[in-house]
Amino acid sequence: MSPECFREMVKPYFAEYVASIKRNCPRAAIAHHCCGSVFRLLDDLAEIGVEIINPVQTTAHEMSPENLASKKDRLSFHGGLDLQHVLPHGTIAEVEEFVKHLIRHLAPARGYILAACHTLPDDVRPENVVAMLEAALTWGAYPLSL
Repeated sequence: MSPECFREMVKPYFAEYVASIKRNCPRAAIAHHCCGSVFRLLDDLAEIGVEIINPVQTTAHEMSPENLASKKDRLSFHGGLDLQHVLPHGTIAEVEEFVKHLIRHLAPARGYILAACHTLPDDVRPENVVAMLEAALTWGAYPLSL
């Protein structure tokens, strides 16, 4: 779906839906599940009240941590750890570096929820999951010290 089509066909109704939730539950945080490349829609989603994007697929077009960092004052991100290359095939050092990279770009501002970009498949080595969690404990505590 093009951004123009989203703005014409979906955004008005989605905005009404989000506004209804906020009216009835003012403290609710609105998380939106959207896979793939949604970079061109992020400002629209923030404008209507979406606060968290899940999952963040950093291998999708325009969804690099560096690009997403330009939106971190408007949105929080959930996910980001690559399940195609880094977690299943990377070394422990590569997983740690990727976690640091994600935290450096996505955590300052509104906050960041470090996680894999989707459910962990069978090919992810357990030691890489442990490396991800240990790296998060080391570099992900606020205030950030990267």
